[in-house]
Amino acid sequence: MLIALIARVGSSRLPRKPLLNLSDEGCSLERIFNSAKIAGLDNKIYVLTSDLKADNEISALCDQLNIKYLRGDPQYVLSRLIKLAKKNQDEEYIYYLGSDSPLVDISFIKEIISRFISLNNTKIDLLTCYFPNTFPGGYEVNIVSTKWLKKIDIDKLHYSERE
Repeated sequence: MLIALIARVGSSRLPRKPLLNLSDEGCSLERIFNSAKIAGLDNKIYVLTSDLKADNEISALCDQLNIKYLRGDPQYVLSRLIKLAKKNQDEEYIYYLGSDSPLVDISFIKEIISRFISLNNTKIDLLTCYFPNTFPGGYEVNIVSTKWLKKIDIDKLHYSERE
């Protein structure tokens, strides 16, 4: 299972938030990636950012920290997830979350992934905590099937479904 960190610098409320220095532990992206290393999941992480020039800072940090990344549509996260699914044909699922959650507990995520995999239910296309909201703020559970992603024709979706 891949872990996709959604990152962009263009937030209207707090620009550059995934790159803001938090402490001696670095920025949010760096903190999440280091947490993933401790949990043994760093080889499965991709940062998904846009192909806008402003997001060159994110790809530069990823290069510096040796984090895999994928650039794509600046507006629609779904298209970046589809691109990641197509690039990683052997992976069945992607766990995705925002890169602006520096306090996320990767060991908690690892436990969710482990329990999800133990279900061994390939009929699940989407597992999320948003319908209804079931987790406290800062924690996200979003697991999506790569098989399902690869079938989506994004051009036939309403713009609100693309995010």
